[in-house]
Amino acid sequence: MKFDTMTNADVVTELCRRIRTRRIELRISQEDLASAAHIGIATLKRIEAGQPATLTTTVALVRALGAVAQLESLLFSAHKAAAEPPEDKPATAHRIRKRAAPPVSNKPPQKVLNNEHDYLLTAQNNVSWGSPDTTGQK
Repeated sequence: MKFDTMTNADVVTELCRRIRTRRIELRISQEDLASAAHIGIATLKRIEAGQPATLTTTVALVRALGAVAQLESLLFSAHKAAAEPPEDKPATAHRIRKRAAPPVSNKPPQKVLNNEHDYLLTAQNNVSWGSPDTTGQK
């Protein structure tokens, strides 16, 4: 069956027919399937009659019918097709952004102050020995 030539309504009708056919092949009652899919019996009856259903309800039914592998193959082939570049466009290289390296310092590492003597020498070297400004201007 060629789904690409069918209307959306025809695809929904065919999907509903296949759900009903699969349920009958597995000899599952409507009540049991509705319970397994966690949907109402009226919802299942509407779906089997050809009425559209939400995607969540459809997935629940497919799972309850044990046909999840068919969904996986459908999704995998769509994922694979999306990952491949179109044939008419050549694959383009993408630039990969790298983090910048930390800046390199030319200064020697600072000496760690180990005792009180080193601290006093450092403090003495940082003291300004000029005369204070007595004019009050800064």
